[in-house]
Amino acid sequence: YKHNTQDYCIYTSWNDRWFINTCSELGGNSYFMATDVTNKKCVHATGLSWMWSSNPDSTMSASCSEVCSDDPPSAPLGSASDWDGSTKTAGTIVTYSCSSSTTTKRVVCDPTTTSWIPAAIASDLCGSVTTTTTTSPTTTINTSITTITTTTTNSTTTTMPTTTMTTTFTTTTMSTTMPITMTTTLTSSTTTTTTFKECGVKNMVTFLKILKMMKKVASANACQKLCEEFPGCQYFKWKTHRAEKKRTCWLQAVSFKGKSKFTSGPVTC
Repeated sequence: YKHNTQDYCIYTSWNDRWFINTCSELGGNSYFMATDVTNKKCVHATGLSWMWSSNPDSTMSASCSEVCSDDPPSAPLGSASDWDGSTKTAGTIVTYSCSSSTTTKRVVCDPTTTSWIPAAIASDLCGSVTTTTTTSPTTTINTSITTITTTTTNSTTTTMPTTTMTTTFTTTTMSTTMPITMTTTLTSSTTTTTTFKECGVKNMVTFLKILKMMKKVASANACQKLCEEFPGCQYFKWKTHRAEKKRTCWLQAVSFKGKSKFTSGPVTC
């Protein structure tokens, strides 16, 4: 970070300390003022001890007046963020964690653009998540089939000289009731539709900002690992050298700087 009017910069050194020096000494080991080891804390974080010319000064501290204008990106399905719901000070880091795995992603409030970097968390951070609700109500329909019982009497009369005989035939039909059970299954699915949102920032162009430079990094793989663990890092750059102590790693992130007539931004926001 550079002073608004003077040629002074504040930066992190290779040994994980904040230094204040002239901007021409950026990345060097000399300083006018410095902190103890930061453990990757922001310059305005609490608990840092400051000194000037190797003299500790408990009255010194750093504060940040820049804040991000918007809330951090929403947590995708299957994840949750550790944002406290209010803090948007520049340098604030928000971590997104998946409930079903150890996958995490972090965003940082960038003081240069007062926007979150990256501007959005991929919807598939935790893999494909589909929500389906299935309801199986059981409907019982009792249908009675009834047969009406009728009795028919047939009479036959036979006349004989001295005797009359009458014969009666009775027909009986049995009545039966049969219950019928019918089951209906209803399935409903939840579908998410994403609405397009314009993400461009007017009068801005993108560039790769150096977040941190470190020496004595043995390999490109080691440099990549450092980028993965550093808040806000999106890209890395590594330079080899026969002497290991001169092998250098740069941690970088996409940022914005002012340029009229240009509009720049991420694919999603």
